[in-house]
Amino acid sequence: MGSPSPPGARSLSPMRPGHDSGILPSYRTRAWSAVELLKNWLAYLGAALSHRDLPEDPLAGGKKYPSLKANLRNLFPFFLRHWKMGAAGAGFIVFNGLLAFPQPLISRFLIDDVILGHRLLLLAPVVLLLLAVALIGRLAGMLQQYILTIYHQELSLDIQEALLARTLRYPKAFFDRNQTGYLMTRLSGDVGGVTWFFSETVVHLIQNLIYFFAGAALLFYLEWRLALCMLVVPPAIVWSSKFFTGKIRALSHAGMEQRGKISSRFQEMLTTIPLIKAFNTEARTLSRLIGEIRASNRLSLESSALGTVTDLAIGLAPDIARLLVFVLGAYWIITDQWTLGSLYAFQAYMGYLFGPAHQLASINLQLQQAGASLERVSALFDIAPEENAGTGEAVDRLCGDIEFRDVTFAYDGKTAVLDRISFRVRPGERVAIVGPSGTGKTTLLSLLMRFYRPTGGEIHFDGRPATDFEVGSLRRRIGYAPQVPVLLSGTLMENLRYGNLEARREDVIRACRTAEIHDFIAGLPDGYETAIGERGVNLSEGQKQRLSLARALVQDPDILILDEPTSALDSMTERSIFAALPKAVAGRTLFIVAHRLSTIRDAGKVLLLDENRLIAAGTHESLLRSSGYYRSVVSYQDVSGGCVSRPAPETPGAFAATPSAKENRYDDTGTGAASSLHRAARA
Repeated sequence: MGSPSPPGARSLSPMRPGHDSGILPSYRTRAWSAVELLKNWLAYLGAALSHRDLPEDPLAGGKKYPSLKANLRNLFPFFLRHWKMGAAGAGFIVFNGLLAFPQPLISRFLIDDVILGHRLLLLAPVVLLLLAVALIGRLAGMLQQYILTIYHQELSLDIQEALLARTLRYPKAFFDRNQTGYLMTRLSGDVGGVTWFFSETVVHLIQNLIYFFAGAALLFYLEWRLALCMLVVPPAIVWSSKFFTGKIRALSHAGMEQRGKISSRFQEMLTTIPLIKAFNTEARTLSRLIGEIRASNRLSLESSALGTVTDLAIGLAPDIARLLVFVLGAYWIITDQWTLGSLYAFQAYMGYLFGPAHQLASINLQLQQAGASLERVSALFDIAPEENAGTGEAVDRLCGDIEFRDVTFAYDGKTAVLDRISFRVRPGERVAIVGPSGTGKTTLLSLLMRFYRPTGGEIHFDGRPATDFEVGSLRRRIGYAPQVPVLLSGTLMENLRYGNLEARREDVIRACRTAEIHDFIAGLPDGYETAIGERGVNLSEGQKQRLSLARALVQDPDILILDEPTSALDSMTERSIFAALPKAVAGRTLFIVAHRLSTIRDAGKVLLLDENRLIAAGTHESLLRSSGYYRSVVSYQDVSGGCVSRPAPETPGAFAATPSAKENRYDDTGTGAASSLHRAARA
């Protein structure tokens, strides 16, 4: 959850009576006295000023934050791409800065020589000169703003595009470890802060240095004694800023991390509405989300309190100096030692001295916030993409010859989910993968899709290691219908052509006929142009599965992978699909995972998994003869034409798993096939 409240701080959330139970939390109204508000403010200030370590970046893998110079290397190419637009904006900034120098001297001349000197003939020309300088400055400012806005947008878009492109190349394991909402915040919110480094800030820095030295020279020209005293103010401003630098950086990191957690909670809540309603956990869900928001609010209040004190500390010395100059200047004017115009000009040029110092201090504070964004964005750029993303030989066509050679895989790098799996599939062969739940069937297909890298052994395509091929082009030759269908918002046709934008309409219809979904689509008012809603919310699970199967066929793959593609369909529809499938995939290598073993009768090869190992491989008939375990599965499913019966005891070595290891197996279809199978095997 979020960070605890500062000691002594009390929640300022409004409370409403009459909602003490149910979804809404209880609320009460109360009046806060000035003393209590001050106590809260001081408590938040104390928390902000206390020592706070930089939070560990969850995406950095425990690495320390790199230096600013190292982080900027990731962004320098983007700056080079748009430097001309940035230089044009910088030129207008410098031009506007130079226009500001003559204005105080013109004003001084207007006051001392024209107004107080009663020179009426000069009044109009001097006023027109001031107006001309101001108008030119306004026009230049408009152009400056327009050019820099385009520059910022283009630069930000380039960084965002590069970051998103890189993110899409991350290994699937990266997305398994990190919540979607958190990543959304990292990919969108932090980029805006990064563009600060390529904003007009750098130009303003140079401009402020010019202002500072020119302003100091003009102050000495007007009154050297006062100017000498004013030189102690800029160091005081810089020291005040430096004192708060580390605290602001830590608070910025903590605030960004907390906003990422809030985004994760929002995403989790909105994507699990059926679960929340089914278990009546609305109040608990709301409480968790509000807890994260309160933690974010506490950090915001700490930042606000710290910012107020920082501004006070930075602005105190200039305010005292201005008051001192005003008092001494007024005394000298009254005693005829100075002119009113000189006092006005001196006050104006003090802004040229204090303003840059204040700006430099502010830039330092902004640097801490922008630096936090830069460190978080750099962490994303530093994540290694998946193996062979953009490198390796491009695949135009696969024959479909696949071989696993002693392949081992563990999600955590320790506990093997698949252990020393070896088999070979010939081109055009139809393979069924069978086994109880949790034995690694879907993981095996994920390795085949190159979603994960084996922790041991090799996978070969057409006799060559998978690592020889560019992973994206390899996947384009593999059609995939996942265990849980994934559909996008848009039309049915857009979803069906997702993997093959060049597919003809007749190809799409042919695939839909094979998947037994064409008649349903044709009966809709808009047919294939029907919008299906986010994640296919308007469709049944069976319709989603058939669309997923049709989409895989439309891709025109060389290898087709179906992970329980008909688990939500009735037996008649399933038989119809599998009767039409051989013709649709003729000449292609086919992998099918199914708990309904009736779908594997015509498979050319069956892979039998158990206890994370391949315990048998062969044709349906050969396994019936050689594997008692497989006979138990077939006997229970009644796919061999016989009746369900208890098998004879296993021959030694044919089925090595102990009863205790089998006790808790169950079947995903809800039929209880696996548990019944194990009881039969122990009989």
